[in-house]
Amino acid sequence: MDMTETHWKSIDELLQQWRSRAQMAQYSHFATANYLRKLHYFLGIPSIIFSTIVGTSVFASLNEDSTSTYLRLIVGVISVLAAGLSGMQTFLRFEERAERHHLGGTQYGAVAREIEQFLFFRSCSSDEAMKFLNKIRENMDRLAESSPEIPQDIWERNSARYLRKQQAELTKEPSAWQTLQALSAQLANKKEPESPPH
Repeated sequence: MDMTETHWKSIDELLQQWRSRAQMAQYSHFATANYLRKLHYFLGIPSIIFSTIVGTSVFASLNEDSTSTYLRLIVGVISVLAAGLSGMQTFLRFEERAERHHLGGTQYGAVAREIEQFLFFRSCSSDEAMKFLNKIRENMDRLAESSPEIPQDIWERNSARYLRKQQAELTKEPSAWQTLQALSAQLANKKEPESPPH
C-alpha cells in the first residue's frame, strides 16, 4: 500500500518526537554517568590517600617505641575516614551505576540513529512503516523499563539544553519535511526546482 503525503507527515512527526525523546534520554543518561563517575572518584581518591597514609604511619610507628598519642589519634581518625569512604563507595556503587547509565545512553542513541536512518531512506510501504513504528515503540518501552532512573535535575537541565539546541537548528535551516514539501509542490507544478526556503 502506498503512503500518502498526510500519512508520511504523521509518521514523520511521531518519529521526530520519539527521536527527540531518545536523544534527550541519551544525553541525560550520559550526563548522569559522568556525574556518578565524579562521585566515585570523589570518594575513591581520598580513600586511597587516607589508606596509604594510615599504612605508612603504622609501618613507621613500628620502628619507634615512643609514638606520641597525638600521632596515634591522627592515624586513628584517618583510618576511620578511609574505612568510611571505602564503605560508602562500596555501598553507593557509583561506578556500577555509571556504567548502567552509560549503557542506557548508548542504547537510546542507537534508537535515535535508527529513526534518523528510516527518515532519511523512507522508501517503504505502509505496512513496513507500521512494523518499523511498532519496533521502535517496543524498543523505547523496553529501554524505559530496563534503564536506571535519571535524576530529575539532570533530566530537566539536559532536556532544556537539548530543546534549545533543536530550536536553534530549526531557525538556521528548514526541516527536511519542509524542503521535501517545497520541492514536491514545484515538481507537481512542473516548475524548475528552486533553492529551499529559509
